[in-house]
Amino acid sequence: MKHLAICIGLLGNSFFAVAQLNYERSDFERINKAYAQFKTLQTEVDYVYYPDHVSKTPGETLRAVLSLNGTSYHYRLQDMETLSTPEMTLLADHEEKQIMLDRTQRSVKQMLLGADLDQLLSVCTKIRFSYPSQGIKKYELYAELAETERIDIYFHTNTFFMQRVVFFYNYTLSEEEGGTGKKPRLELVYRSQNPKPQYAKDFFSPGRFVRKSGDRFVTVAAFKGYQIQDYLSK
Repeated sequence: MKHLAICIGLLGNSFFAVAQLNYERSDFERINKAYAQFKTLQTEVDYVYYPDHVSKTPGETLRAVLSLNGTSYHYRLQDMETLSTPEMTLLADHEEKQIMLDRTQRSVKQMLLGADLDQLLSVCTKIRFSYPSQGIKKYELYAELAETERIDIYFHTNTFFMQRVVFFYNYTLSEEEGGTGKKPRLELVYRSQNPKPQYAKDFFSPGRFVRKSGDRFVTVAAFKGYQIQDYLSK
């Protein structure tokens, strides 16, 4: 599991043609607009680890659930839970029984798509597109970034919803890290995307985890025994 956690943390027969930049921007603008129209959205995403860039046999799979509500989001991946609101970001590690509070925020688009498409386009050295199957369009984005050398974007041409995002990493993982000495890849596979989820009234409230007692935060009864790391005032 270590190799998959590392990849997540950093976060042939098709005819390829070199695309014009304005063509990609038009498609990616449609993807952004497709998601921007929803004030709420809940999506299940599988993180599928492969030991190298070409392997067809996955090494491990983890499923995450991302729930959006306006500018707030809730993200759950195994024992890790993140709640981000305009006031704060709360990270709960249920295995270590720790809760961290700070103001660090990732954009909703980055959480949803795994990357900022607009920023990707600005640093690409080469872009290709193809239609690998009916109703699916694929972009290959080549860029020498800190962790990746290529990112593939698959989306539905009728809805512009994402189908898959593939990250080709530009470094190797050692055996100690659970790797094989080859460059791995990570696929984000979108299993379900519900634009009308039913949320509990307090689902996006930090009050589910902590409450203010005087000038400090303490845990609510459900998380008794958890340690709090408060960086909000630092």
